[in-house]
Amino acid sequence: MPIDTKDFMDDAVKNMVELLETQKSVWGVKEVVPFRSTFKSRLPCIEVNSTDASFEHIESGGGYMCSIFVEVWYWFAQFKEGFAKEELDKKSSEIALFIASNQSLNGYCNRVFLESLSITALPDQRTGAPIVAAVIRCRIQKEIFLTFH
Repeated sequence: MPIDTKDFMDDAVKNMVELLETQKSVWGVKEVVPFRSTFKSRLPCIEVNSTDASFEHIESGGGYMCSIFVEVWYWFAQFKEGFAKEELDKKSSEIALFIASNQSLNGYCNRVFLESLSITALPDQRTGAPIVAAVIRCRIQKEIFLTFH
C-alpha cells in the first residue's frame, strides 16, 4: 500500500510558514502563507509550497527518513528598472541564510538542506509591471517511526 504523503507535506509547509513568519517584519514582507498559485497576495509576500516527499528506510531502530521538498517563493512587484535584481539578491540571500541557520524548523525536523535558488518574472495583468520571485528550494529531512497495528 502506498504511503499518503499529503500530511507530511502539509506539516512541512505549516512549520516553514511559522518559522518565516517570525522574520516577516525584518524583511518588509506583508504576509507569509501557504502557496495560493494566484496573485491575490499583498506584495511583497512569501508563499511556501511542498512539491514532493520520499521515504528511505534507515537501519537505526526501524525508522524512515522522510525527505520533503519545499519551495519558498519571495514575491514582489518591480517598480523601477534595476530594482528587481538588487532586491532579489539581497532578500533571497537573507531568507536562505535564515532557513539554513534554523536547521530544525523550530524542532519539527532533523535537518534542512538548501537545494537551489532561482529567479523568475511574470507580467501582472493589471499594472503591466513584472512580478518577480526568488524561489528557494529546500529539502526537509524528518526521521519518523511507523507503528503497526
